[in-house]
Amino acid sequence: MQIHFVKTPIESPKLDSLAYWFSSKQEQHQLLLRDYCYQYATDFSFSDSTWYETDILSSSFPVSKDQLAAFYRSRTPAVLSDSAYFYVLKVNDYKSGGEIAPLDYVKTDITRILMNNRKMRLLRSTYETIYQEALLNKEFEIYP
Repeated sequence: MQIHFVKTPIESPKLDSLAYWFSSKQEQHQLLLRDYCYQYATDFSFSDSTWYETDILSSSFPVSKDQLAAFYRSRTPAVLSDSAYFYVLKVNDYKSGGEIAPLDYVKTDITRILMNNRKMRLLRSTYETIYQEALLNKEFEIYP
């Protein structure tokens, strides 16, 4: 899931304003929201390139996976709270298990795989070069 959220302690001031600013598209309200988050929020994200697994989200927020999917379908921000925190979240995009994963989600895995392949090619090439030089210079022995 791609999600925007704010998690702030329940005793933080202006929680009703927080929910309003979160829902607003006005630049002034977005600036107020960011200022509020830097000042009071325990955690927040407005990144459009960060993807989260639904298991992680359902353990981080007082919601189930099904509720997260419902929030995506409704296209409206959800306001939640528990005994310690106040949450405002909006699910911007959702991919189910059988769909192709978004590039931003798998980018680090792809980079790691490519780097590992390059490393393996370099090791094979180095081994082959050392072996061929040793053959030419007769610098190794075969033991029975």
